[in-house]
Amino acid sequence: LWRRKVILHVHGAEFDRFFDEAATSLKRVITWRLMWADLVIALSEGWRERLRQMSPEARIRVLPNPIDTRTFAGLVESRPPVHDAGGTVLFLGAFTKRKGIYDLVEIAAEVVARRPSVCFELGGDRDVREVERLVRQRGISGNVRIMGWVRGREKIEAFERAHVFILPSYHKGLPMAVIEALAAGLPLVTTPVGGIPEVVRDGVNGIIVEPGDVGAAASAIVRLLEDNDLRDRMSRANV
Repeated sequence: LWRRKVILHVHGAEFDRFFDEAATSLKRVITWRLMWADLVIALSEGWRERLRQMSPEARIRVLPNPIDTRTFAGLVESRPPVHDAGGTVLFLGAFTKRKGIYDLVEIAAEVVARRPSVCFELGGDRDVREVERLVRQRGISGNVRIMGWVRGREKIEAFERAHVFILPSYHKGLPMAVIEALAAGLPLVTTPVGGIPEVVRDGVNGIIVEPGDVGAAASAIVRLLEDNDLRDRMSRANV
């Protein structure tokens, strides 16, 4: 109305699902709004295609989430070795079903049964008390450290201690935590949702499992902790 340029940044991880489930009238509004913007920013090529399906005439460009990689320089060299039956697995993100946090409790229990000294470090917010309850219920409190929301130096130190990063999400855009884990030289166990397959290549710099496949995720973690050569190769591929 004021003759200003309008840039629309679509960041919601479930925006495509929201569109699919919307009433026909709301779909028309979304299609028009995307087309009306001077520029629509998508997080990945996959998301550009999803938005294109919603509004074929929209002007869409990809702008991936950025980080300063210098913050994570040298972490591969300073990372401690994996001890027998141990290792550290890191998760950073909101404690929600969409991020796979409840699956992660089950994944941790399976890994602990095979590697009794393993440590899962979970950083995040939201359903913290429920996660704590589930961890106690599964009898793995000694192997799970819930850190709350971490930032700054505390976050860098968490990346430095970790040997594997896991994000078992059901829906995502292009997670900042995944990009930071790549920069920190961590092999990833994650799912093929959102823009993740564009930065994590199965067998090259991480292992891809389907959302909800607890057994596959647990086996992938154990494999990475037990195979030093594989873990090192994936770490180097990420930095």
